Amino acid sequence: MEELAFAYWRLAKWVDAADVEHKMAATSALRQMKKFLDENNIEIIDYVGQKFDSGYAIDVLGRKSGEDLPEEELVIVETVRPIILENGEVVKYGQAFLGVGTSEAAPSTPAFNVGKAKAISRYIDAYCEAPEHNKLTAWLLKTSKARLEKDYLAKENK
Repeated sequence: MEELAFAYWRLAKWVDAADVEHKMAATSALRQMKKFLDENNIEIIDYVGQKFDSGYAIDVLGRKSGEDLPEEELVIVETVRPIILENGEVVKYGQAFLGVGTSEAAPSTPAFNVGKAKAISRYIDAYCEAPEHNKLTAWLLKTSKARLEKDYLAKENK
């Protein structure tokens, strides 16, 4: 379930940043995935732009700036993996980079590449193969996957 939540988060970041046709189909699929996650009490927490707190369930991967400052003065500037909660309990720690910024900082969107496209494609396949999947969501995800493969994976083979 936590992998589905992670896939949802990555796909949502991609859809927000992508300038592609058929974005509405992907957005609709994301709504269905979010509904499924909500029904199963799965929560995704991304603290990008927030002041760092050592109490967060985050593994700090490093610093992008502010090497000489204490952690308490830094902001989460990039999330590599969000925190995943199930029934209010942490099931997967987040991973993030810290840096200098303000708590009003806009969320950063990680670069999207072929490796991420392949990972999202695998997550979509896993969701569609799961016995409890929603048929409409699966169809919307397959539509989004086809566009993803056309926009990113086809370019890799050229």
